Amino acid sequence: MHGVTFPRNSDGWSRHQANTLVHIVNEIAARDDFPALIELFTEDCVFRFGAPPEQKGRVALRQALSGQLLRRKASRLTRSCVAIDGNRLAIRWDGTWTDKETGAQMAGFGLEIWTMIGGKIAKLEATFNTREEIAARAPVAATQVPATPVAA
Repeated sequence: MHGVTFPRNSDGWSRHQANTLVHIVNEIAARDDFPALIELFTEDCVFRFGAPPEQKGRVALRQALSGQLLRRKASRLTRSCVAIDGNRLAIRWDGTWTDKETGAQMAGFGLEIWTMIGGKIAKLEATFNTREEIAARAPVAATQVPATPVAA
């Protein structure tokens, strides 16, 4: 993959290795290569997206991700590695997409922790926030706060 060898077992990751992996994930996502995305995970991966309980395995991951992806069109997500702790990578993502059911233009931000084993994601813990883009760009009404006299 891009001429970089990824650490095996639970060895520590370098900034270069982490950035290369994130670049690969961004490329895979940009071309909607769902099977390649699933291959980045171990067979017995453990994952959690937000509030629902933790789940295990590629079959469950495929179902969870396909549910999310089926609701999106024109998805543009950008990920970046913001921190590394041995074999754990902290990944930030920002994105926009159109909700297929409502037609709403959406935007989101999230953080993921990837625990890497054997060059693959063994554990994914994710939290994210989404909003309708139009609502996010609406002007905020200005409020005036009366001046408070300062005591001498």
